[in-house]
Amino acid sequence: MNFVFDREKTIAAIGYLAAKGLPELDKYRVCKLLFLADKVHLVKYARPITGDTYYAVQYGPIPTNILTLLTAFENNETQLEVVGIEMRGVRPNYKLKNPVDTSVLSKSDITVLDKVVDQYGLKSFGELKDLTHDMPAYTKAWNTRPNGLQREVMQFEDFFEGEPEAVKGALARAKEDAELRKSANAN
Repeated sequence: MNFVFDREKTIAAIGYLAAKGLPELDKYRVCKLLFLADKVHLVKYARPITGDTYYAVQYGPIPTNILTLLTAFENNETQLEVVGIEMRGVRPNYKLKNPVDTSVLSKSDITVLDKVVDQYGLKSFGELKDLTHDMPAYTKAWNTRPNGLQREVMQFEDFFEGEPEAVKGALARAKEDAELRKSANAN
């Protein structure tokens, strides 16, 4: 099951997180919070918010496109109109620069982002790392990676495993939607 990365929605979600005034909102915490938001949204509404692909690495799940986008932003290779960088300590932290256009985010996207901020927004990177390391989707990918590889793709189907908030039928609907997208792209 695969999804299409939505850059515009992702930037809006990053801006939405920055608007919440979370302390120490660096790219690593943004990645963890968006992973959690994508996971919660997928198991409840049969689609993630960003559509990014996640890999299991030593420090937990990472979204490939989001991490690339944020690294390019920090290196001044791209602009993210909604956020700016403020140096606090050794890492750049994201702060709101311009108002966020939330019209690209659905009502359910915003509800889930708010839930993730409320539940996890004040947790340290270490706490977020420990939390995500305990998730079945991460452990399954990390433990099945080929010898010598430092990462392995996480399967969206595994996001549902052990998830008490999974809505009945969401996995089947997500798989069906993925198949429809796959056939539409093949034509």
